[in-house]
Amino acid sequence: MKGPGQPPSRWRDGPLDDQVSFAEPQDEKWQRAWWQVTERPHTELKKTAESAGSEFLLAIFSIEFSAHPEKAAVGRFRQKRGFSPRVDLHYPDRRLSDFGQRENIQMII
Repeated sequence: MKGPGQPPSRWRDGPLDDQVSFAEPQDEKWQRAWWQVTERPHTELKKTAESAGSEFLLAIFSIEFSAHPEKAAVGRFRQKRGFSPRVDLHYPDRRLSDFGQRENIQMII
């Protein structure tokens, strides 16, 4: 049984679906899950660092195929993974970058 604010069981019980990782969450349940799994821990880390008198810096590393120079290779990667057209390989980077700006977190992208 899930309590308030817990991520969907799919995140707890099995591998994260690539279709979800690379697309804007489509409902409130997934928005909360993204916050719980990704953004909240970084916010807490920033608070911890600042309370210790340190600076928090977030580094974002893209997946290989989001920056691959050959479109054919990216296409093969997308096909192999079974990505739908709505999958955006740059989405996680943009989402974390927007989060960093909102939370005034210094970032290396």
